[in-house]
Amino acid sequence: MSQRTRTRRDDRAEVILDAAGAVLRRGDARALTIDAVAAEAGLSKGGVLHHYASKDALILALVDRKLQHLRAGIAACEAERAGGASGLAGSVRGRGVNSRTALAGIGVAIGPCG
Repeated sequence: MSQRTRTRRDDRAEVILDAAGAVLRRGDARALTIDAVAAEAGLSKGGVLHHYASKDALILALVDRKLQHLRAGIAACEAERAGGASGLAGSVRGRGVNSRTALAGIGVAIGPCG
């Protein structure tokens, strides 16, 4: 598989996860169906199932992505407290995003890190 194909596939998977998040924000967990996610993403049900074999696989991927974002926000917060901006936290801050913004972006309300 070429790099370009992998990138498009990864992008499509992200679109699906974004759609799943939107469906969840509008309703409760019962509203999260493959059909609803497909409609939100503008894909066929088969297109969603190509990337995520089941609703459970989709939910696990959504949770995993949220955890990755949360870990990045925590790392940025720890770096702010330590007074340094290295590694991942520096990368996040170098893009004009601080830990509070990163955590707020995934729906985590926090006080100041420092």
